[in-house]
Amino acid sequence: MSSGCARFGALRRAASQGVLSAAILAASLGFGGCASLRANCQKSGAFDFCVTRAERVEMRAPVLYYFHGGGGDAREWAESGLGRSAQAAMRSLGQHFHVVGVSLGPYRLYREDEEAMLFVRVMAEAEFALGDRWDGRRFIAGVSMGGFSALSIYLRHPVKFEAVAASSPTLFAFDPTMPGEMDAFVRRNRVAASHAGVLKSRFGGHFPSSATWRQFDPIRLVESAPTGARVYVSSGTNDRVGLFEGAAAFVRRARERGIKIEFDAQQGAGHGRVDPERVLRFFSAAQ
Repeated sequence: MSSGCARFGALRRAASQGVLSAAILAASLGFGGCASLRANCQKSGAFDFCVTRAERVEMRAPVLYYFHGGGGDAREWAESGLGRSAQAAMRSLGQHFHVVGVSLGPYRLYREDEEAMLFVRVMAEAEFALGDRWDGRRFIAGVSMGGFSALSIYLRHPVKFEAVAASSPTLFAFDPTMPGEMDAFVRRNRVAASHAGVLKSRFGGHFPSSATWRQFDPIRLVESAPTGARVYVSSGTNDRVGLFEGAAAFVRRARERGIKIEFDAQQGAGHGRVDPERVLRFFSAAQ
């Protein structure tokens, strides 16, 4: 078995044991094959990042920064099956990207210091390595916890990116730092204990106060976003982590703001489903 297949199998076993890793769950929902894409992986300070160049390596193309789901790492795009499916869609549509998978660790989220290092180290190093093969445009995307990070970073720094796409983003229509709110959410949505523990530790623990949470909560941030912001969100109506309600709340706030958000409410779908072709068509229209 190839290293990519071995890794793919191990990640699927971890997902089946209750680890919240949306992109790996997505792989189990139909992304074909387990062969890895070729990626150049590096470490920069606390970050790991992996650069998968556009399939036609000589062409100039935009960069897509990809943020993995909980339990994943910088290699997720290249090795989970998602990247292979997306590459096929790129080939079909004739729209190519260099993809940079970014990670601070399996369950790390971003605040000011991490954002600053993302910009001055990871992005600078990745774009320098691509040289004249990068056409100067950036996009950002993420799945599950990575969807939260992608939305938060984009909405805090919209001039740096052309558009954002978040699949099954971890969004809450409440403040998870407030006592009892997360427990009520877990009961209301019948969230499995393994997933509830991750949500409580990551979102209740990473943001020390309500004031800090409001600085990074995409639902709050979208209220002051530029009306020209270009945002795509997808979420399954049967998300077993209970996250559809947060995605729907985000979309309502965005539309109240006057943002023409594209929302794919995936009827009957669970957590982690990604539609690469629809995301790429959205990015194409956003350019």
